[in-house]
Amino acid sequence: MKKFHEILGEDLLTPDLLKIFRLSANWTKIMGEFIGRNSIPIKLSNNQLIIAVSDNIWMNEFSFMKGEFLQRLHSYGYNFVIDVKFVVKLNRKKENELPHPVEITEKMTQQAKNLSSVIKDQTLREKFEKAFISYLSTLKENSL
Repeated sequence: MKKFHEILGEDLLTPDLLKIFRLSANWTKIMGEFIGRNSIPIKLSNNQLIIAVSDNIWMNEFSFMKGEFLQRLHSYGYNFVIDVKFVVKLNRKKENELPHPVEITEKMTQQAKNLSSVIKDQTLREKFEKAFISYLSTLKENSL
């Protein structure tokens, strides 16, 4: 699986990827605080939403709730999702682990603006820029 900055570097902002950005930005609102803290959508392929969870226990628990996931998604207008699949890939940060942020440069800010320029909705575009800059700030300096 490619890293986020590799995808952006290849200019692969597909409609499905933009749907994932939008869905991720609203995930806790759609699914609620409990589910939102323990899962995140990571991929959309052939109308199947792949959702990352932190361990097998959550994968098992959420598998029983598959219908509820679909119902909530559809109630928020994500009718293109016809199936969900859960995978163990979510690495939650430990509470006492402090991030080592990277200084955000003008180049990074401009890259966020350039990438978000394809997003028509202004609110979504601003959220994407903020999320992308936040993502960049978490990267290690040598991975930029």
